[in-house]
Amino acid sequence: MLYKDFGIVLYGLHIRITPMLASDAESYARLMFGDMYDNFTQRLGKPPATGLPKILSHEANDETHAIRLTDDPAFIGWITLQRDEDDRPDIGISLIETQRNKGYGPEAIKLFANHLWHEYGLSMVYFRVHETNVQSQRAMKKVGAILDKTLPDPREVALLERMPVELRTIPMNLLYYHLDLPTME
Repeated sequence: MLYKDFGIVLYGLHIRITPMLASDAESYARLMFGDMYDNFTQRLGKPPATGLPKILSHEANDETHAIRLTDDPAFIGWITLQRDEDDRPDIGISLIETQRNKGYGPEAIKLFANHLWHEYGLSMVYFRVHETNVQSQRAMKKVGAILDKTLPDPREVALLERMPVELRTIPMNLLYYHLDLPTME
């Protein structure tokens, strides 16, 4: 796979992007599972660290990094490069709730996207955002991403197909964006 520069450290004005560490496991799992984290922990008797062992050993099919403030070693989120269903480079990002709406998401996206342009020669990256995720939609506008299409979320469609007809609702849509690189110099 093209993306194997797991040792990067990228510095922005307010944030830095670093490798994921074993000490990030609980914060990463809490961010991934949200409200379900405590339920999983109680049932399993230990915190879930889904995906983190593969990320730390570089066996994952995506490139995941931690987001931290420039002056603090604490994990505040993650940013990942993966492949979308059309095998295109796709960036995913998530910040812990207390660090949202501070401009860190757009800063991380620009920083990471420019790294991908410089290191891998990518000219474009893609994003998938749930239509209910207004914060991510704002971040897309801030970085200059362009909305390409809106389609039903395939996971929601599959879930609805298993439900009785009378309980089905309109599936949540995914918004598909692209971002031309570089985003800044």
